[in-house]
Amino acid sequence: MLDELACIAFSRATDYVEIRDGKAFVKDSAGLSDSAARALVSIREGTKGVEVKLGDKLKALELLGRCMGAFDKDSEPAGSAGALILDDIEE
Repeated sequence: MLDELACIAFSRATDYVEIRDGKAFVKDSAGLSDSAARALVSIREGTKGVEVKLGDKLKALELLGRCMGAFDKDSEPAGSAGALILDDIEE
């Protein structure tokens, strides 16, 4: 489940669409990485062009943050435990 959320949370528009000469081109789906394909909800062609719909990135980031305890009041930010500030070291 965390892998699926990570695929959505860290997906990028440039994985699916390329801008050339001011025009947007949808990339060939055969060339998508596994994680990029997992973040896709749908691709459909409409009257105004192709619509590429991805999973909700903000929701995926929020859920990942909750799973990792990033929003717990008692927890310290990741990487802060045992941090050494190099500016405070005298030579």
